[in-house]
Amino acid sequence: IERQGTWRPAIIAAFSDYFVSKHLRPNNHRIWVDHGTGFLDHHYVAYQQAMIPVLENLGYVDGQTLVARVYEGANHNETAWRARLRDPLTFLLRPRSQPQ
Repeated sequence: IERQGTWRPAIIAAFSDYFVSKHLRPNNHRIWVDHGTGFLDHHYVAYQQAMIPVLENLGYVDGQTLVARVYEGANHNETAWRARLRDPLTFLLRPRSQPQ
């Protein structure tokens, strides 16, 4: 946790700068982020936790324009991604007027 405190402000600033520079706005874009808890994916937890508040500050709303999921036990490989592919595609490709 001590180490996390040293890099977290820089990561948050980098996420914010990126999203602002790319003009990603919730009225035009939806964002899906996920990770598993197995193998490499458990390393992504802190990054996802740092990114979500940045997106919310930009106006993204959980379940409407933003989804962040954790897949317990899922690994960082094609088999795991294939198993959950339906979830992000359903969210990203649904009509705008349809809630999650």
